[in-house]
Amino acid sequence: MRKSDIYEFAIKILGLYLVVSVIEHLREVISYATVLIQYHDKPEQFDGFNQIPLLIVTLFNFLLLATFAWLLIFKTRKLTSLICTKEDYSETTKLFADKKSIIEIAIIVVGLMTVIWTIPEFAIKLKNYVYMAQNSFTAPMNDKTFLFIGGLKIVVGIIAISYAKSISSYVSKEKKKNDENGDE
Repeated sequence: MRKSDIYEFAIKILGLYLVVSVIEHLREVISYATVLIQYHDKPEQFDGFNQIPLLIVTLFNFLLLATFAWLLIFKTRKLTSLICTKEDYSETTKLFADKKSIIEIAIIVVGLMTVIWTIPEFAIKLKNYVYMAQNSFTAPMNDKTFLFIGGLKIVVGIIAISYAKSISSYVSKEKKKNDENGDE
């Protein structure tokens, strides 16, 4: 295994971790979009404060993070070529596992982190939501949004854990002709 392969692993792992952050930022986009809808219905509640710039900044941040995650996951070879020297492509190192196995381990770790970090807050928000529903209170929109995003994060984490082998096969597969040229 070449030293450049280790750089590729690290870049892909960072990209997979950023997917979790992208999901978290989706919650903010949904929250600001909801506020913007409420602003158009009842602008007097916001004392004339324009919510559009906040939505634009949040949406831009979300799209930038999603693009960066996509680049790290799917354009790894090009990024590696920017980082590595010529020696990194020829210098070999020995690891305990092959490329696919390392990526599979990373996917499982990211999936576990996502589920473990999300479950406590999800459980609290779900408990509050059920309590408010039972007592005929209206749940705040951010609680509903968090339940949706938290549930989505848990599902993504479980999918990552369950299908780590398939995902790692897809992410680590070698491209045929383009790989030899360094392109993706």
